[in-house]
Amino acid sequence: MSSNWKKTLLIAGAFTGLSTALKVYSQLRYHRSLSATLVEGALRLFVKDKRTGLQVKQDLAHKKMVGEKTYHIPEQMHFLVAIKKTKFNNIDIYELNPERNSGTAILYLHGGAYAAHPTIQHWKMLNKLAQRTNARIIVPIYTVIPFATYHRAYQTLTALYQLLKNDDRVRKIILMGDSAGGGMALGLAESFAVKDLPQPDSLILLSPWVDITLSNPETKKLDTIDPILNRQALIANGQLWAGKTDRKDYHLSPLFGDVAPLKNVTIFVGTREEFYPDILKLNKKLKKHGVVTNLFHGIGQNHIYPILPTWEARNAIQQMIAVIFSV
Repeated sequence: MSSNWKKTLLIAGAFTGLSTALKVYSQLRYHRSLSATLVEGALRLFVKDKRTGLQVKQDLAHKKMVGEKTYHIPEQMHFLVAIKKTKFNNIDIYELNPERNSGTAILYLHGGAYAAHPTIQHWKMLNKLAQRTNARIIVPIYTVIPFATYHRAYQTLTALYQLLKNDDRVRKIILMGDSAGGGMALGLAESFAVKDLPQPDSLILLSPWVDITLSNPETKKLDTIDPILNRQALIANGQLWAGKTDRKDYHLSPLFGDVAPLKNVTIFVGTREEFYPDILKLNKKLKKHGVVTNLFHGIGQNHIYPILPTWEARNAIQQMIAVIFSV
């Protein structure tokens, strides 16, 4: 055997050994896949918001001065289903599978701490769901801070929900959202009960932000562990989103609302995210009021883990698909 072949085999063996060791470490230390550990490291380096609350408010003031910009789906996103862009109440609406007649419509509210619009990771997950379920997925690009408070979003999204309810093609509606969008989906469902509107057939919530005050001391303990969320930035955003409304109002912090009228609630949450303690409280409250609920604990997982490029996310998407078909 030539020396070059020996070197190649030695290098290959070293890489294999290192990969195996890292996989074992990730499983023993965090009870998760190597991909999840690597993604957390990347999130901590490149995504974690490190601004203070004052810096957040200064950035938003500058953003308001510059003016609102039109949102565009990232150019590198390649869809495997049809997608259509329309207007509704002066906001853009994107619809995946617009001509499908599966009877299922998913109204998806994106996260972004009420200050940002969907990332490519959102679209990748939604593309997979649309492809595998044939559901129509409606994604409203609701107006965020500093250009609006929650009032405008609630008015527009309630009207959009009623439009879907009156659509003859729609037999069931799933209200779905992640992070801030997950919190708003829950708040909307609670508001429907107050308005005597019919409940969605199911709620699917990914790491929902259910208390914008973050007053639960248990959440603070996870602030340094969470590689995405920044407590100070969240509190500043929540104050602006609330406007003059009490931040414990159920529209803003649905953890404090009436959950009894809800039905078929599915929640995905990571154990290494700041919202984890509040989501556990929400799940306990749902069960106390007899609401059918299913909580998927992402052991060792991060905030909104189902949209991340990990093995656990692929598994979560399969679980979501099963929920969608079961409604």
